[in-house]
Amino acid sequence: MKAKEDFDGLVFDIIKVEKNTTLKVEPEYEELLMPTTNIIDSFGKIIRNKRSYIYTLIMIQITNHNNSSYSILSDKFKLVDNEGNQYETANIDWHIKNSIFINGYIDTPCTIMPYGKIKTILVFPRLEKRLVPRSLFYYDYAYINKSLGLALEGYIKIDLNDFSVETNASKQKLKEREAKRIEETNRKKEEFKKYQDELSRRAKLNAERYAEEQRLREERKKAALHYKQIQKLEDDYKKLKNKIDSLETLIYKRFNNILSYKELASIENSIQNAIFEISNMPINNDDLLKKYNSIKKAYYDAISTPTIHMVEFKEKFSLDNMDSKEFEIYVFEKFKEMGYSPKLTSEFLDEGIDIILEKDGDKYGVQCKYYKPNRFVGSEIMLHFLGALTNIHAKGGFLVTTGRVTKSALFIAERNNIQVIVL
Repeated sequence: MKAKEDFDGLVFDIIKVEKNTTLKVEPEYEELLMPTTNIIDSFGKIIRNKRSYIYTLIMIQITNHNNSSYSILSDKFKLVDNEGNQYETANIDWHIKNSIFINGYIDTPCTIMPYGKIKTILVFPRLEKRLVPRSLFYYDYAYINKSLGLALEGYIKIDLNDFSVETNASKQKLKEREAKRIEETNRKKEEFKKYQDELSRRAKLNAERYAEEQRLREERKKAALHYKQIQKLEDDYKKLKNKIDSLETLIYKRFNNILSYKELASIENSIQNAIFEISNMPINNDDLLKKYNSIKKAYYDAISTPTIHMVEFKEKFSLDNMDSKEFEIYVFEKFKEMGYSPKLTSEFLDEGIDIILEKDGDKYGVQCKYYKPNRFVGSEIMLHFLGALTNIHAKGGFLVTTGRVTKSALFIAERNNIQVIVL
């Protein structure tokens, strides 16, 4: 009646099978024997006569052939009858005494010491008359390699008639699986090493070929570089001279012609664009550099005081009849009156900043939003403005609008040194 094969080093020996046995228990153990709801639903009401209960019992001995302790759970056992119906344990007793009693819950684990054994009773629901116990299953994860956490869903099936055993998780099978895994791993490592060696060989050949091609390309580049450098210097000189001459003409028009507001805004943008472009060009000619610095200084000195055109503009126009560019100039003049040194940016190159302010060595950015009173400045615009301030390394910023500002936008402004001015 003993099983010949093991489950991960555990040997299950069936001692006795009793169908529909009446159990008597003391009152303090009654609650432990009460069936769960699923058992009542699946197998019908269990007969109860005062303190007597009818169950199917399987007495079993479990031997641990491992050099370490092993924990098992009663709910890992399944009973199968002659019609293929499966039954779960109603409860389990890990200790056998003269009288039967239950002292644990269904999911209470039992630990078997190394090379130790226990006897226990598996308690299943009662079976109908036509049904007989056919086989007992135990299933659990069985480790192929515990250190790597590799396991399979193992099982052992014991036939309750001839006690033959079927399992996929005996120690021998687990060892064979581990040996096959190691063999396969080593084979893949060897294949990968060969693959890497071949890749290294090809990479080396390609590197040598590429180095030779690169050397030839460099020689060809050097052959033409001198001519190109001379040609570029000449082209840069002509381009720079034209830019400086154009800037000088724009500044002359700015201060010597009578301009409308739109003409003034346009020419101011052109001057700022020209200064930006020249500042980002290499100036290798001392004469041109001297001329550029002289022109730029004269321009900034001239705009440090209000011009007659600006005074006329403020007297003749109100916020109600401006366009967005006129609004920028209006804000520009207001900050100038407040003691800042403002500079208008190009409409194509402002990158989210319409006016750059300087005061006491600090830099500030201004964004102007000429909106209708019912239009909102939202968090997306405020975040874009914050990014623009970061790009120019500004100490803070001003967002000036004729519209309204959302709470989320105000939240961003308050935490990033941005002052919101609603006109």
